[in-house]
Amino acid sequence: MELKWSNTIMKTNALLFVALLFAGGLLFVTIPKQAVSEKENRKLAQLPPLTFENLWNGKLAEGIDDYCSDNFVFRNGFIDFANRLKALKGFTYENVVIYNNPRAETETIPATTDTTAVPPVLPDTTGFKTALPEDAGNTANYDIVKSVVIYNNRAVQVLGGSKQTVARYAAVLNRYNSQLSSDVQIYAMAIPIGSDYYLPEKITRDKQKEKKCIDFFYSQLDSCIARVPVYEELEQHTKEYVQFNTDHHWTGLGAYYGYKAFCKAAGIAPLPLTQLTRKVIPDFIGSLYYYTLDEGLLQNPDSVEYFKTPVKTATIYFLSDTIPPKPASVYAEYAKGRNAYGVFLGSDYPLMKIVTDVKNGKRILVIKDSYGNAFTPYLTSHFEEVFVADYRYFWGNIKKFVSKNNITDILFAHNTYVINKEFTVKRETAMLLGNIEKKKQPAPKDTSVNITLPATTIPDTVKKQDQ
Repeated sequence: MELKWSNTIMKTNALLFVALLFAGGLLFVTIPKQAVSEKENRKLAQLPPLTFENLWNGKLAEGIDDYCSDNFVFRNGFIDFANRLKALKGFTYENVVIYNNPRAETETIPATTDTTAVPPVLPDTTGFKTALPEDAGNTANYDIVKSVVIYNNRAVQVLGGSKQTVARYAAVLNRYNSQLSSDVQIYAMAIPIGSDYYLPEKITRDKQKEKKCIDFFYSQLDSCIARVPVYEELEQHTKEYVQFNTDHHWTGLGAYYGYKAFCKAAGIAPLPLTQLTRKVIPDFIGSLYYYTLDEGLLQNPDSVEYFKTPVKTATIYFLSDTIPPKPASVYAEYAKGRNAYGVFLGSDYPLMKIVTDVKNGKRILVIKDSYGNAFTPYLTSHFEEVFVADYRYFWGNIKKFVSKNNITDILFAHNTYVINKEFTVKRETAMLLGNIEKKKQPAPKDTSVNITLPATTIPDTVKKQDQ
């Protein structure tokens, strides 16, 4: 009797197992598949083509394995559960969670290779093509962020770096100063990433302080290089919305206060906020959420506010000398979702040229990282032409560029982790004379494209964005 009962149980278990396999297979085949995982901010594996070559070299089996892994039933539910478990990892106390970065170095920073490609060009509903950043969740740029701290459901980066690297970067700017004409005014703007402002002393006690880093950097610069007091300006407004909760950038308002600090260094009067047009893009979840996948950040989402200047502009961007320039916009107002920060300039192009209706003969070159995107639009109120070069993608010769385009001012606008990178030192040293190894694309030789104002000569697609 016991043997018969045991056989019945075994058969029942076997039938249930087969039924579960069949049901799972049926659901796997019938449930629609996603192309992109919004939770992970990446493309999901697609079913590989059935070819003899793929079958022979093993790529077919490997591709099917990846496809099944990325598309199994109820995958999003499992991801949510895994994220809740992840919230328990790391060093946690009170309302603080610390995600340590094992790649961070506190004393010496190894030289890095720029593996970031030029941003892709994506279709736009306004009728012309431009690019939006897709780096939310791209951790390649966090190689010296010592850790990310979640404090009161807000993500804050903690800086790592070294005085030696900062001193070498200051020497690079001094070299620019010595090799460029004395008629060109150079500005240095070191932008804080927020750990001094938003973390308690018990977290930052043994960490590098941004204030000390910036003060040391400025102390190493030649006296004729203007220092932009952005740290002190932001320090007066930390209770305002100057830094995102879920993203590593500053906000449009934070960038405005950076602009005020620049105006102080340049001896010009900033436009008051009352003269700017405020707009808001809601529901923004930024890069530090995708870096940590911390569930608490979803309880404190961001919005992207931007302030439009009352000037007419025409904008183009350059990818290389072999590709004609294309129309762009100071404000890419179609940006939304996780790409909402792309409203500022549209993307990290190698080079942009902005022509304004300001007539004062002043032309500024902004050499920047992505923090500069939110800041640069404010400059259109004070310069006849604004050139924007992203230090990661620009492949030209700055010395020749400055001379050819009659540049009157150069601003190096970088956040504190960028000035701590050995890659920045090497990259901007090479940019001065165009000695960049392994060029991915030739630099634009001719930036003298005729963009004229008034606005009747601006293409309609640009006109709608910039005016």
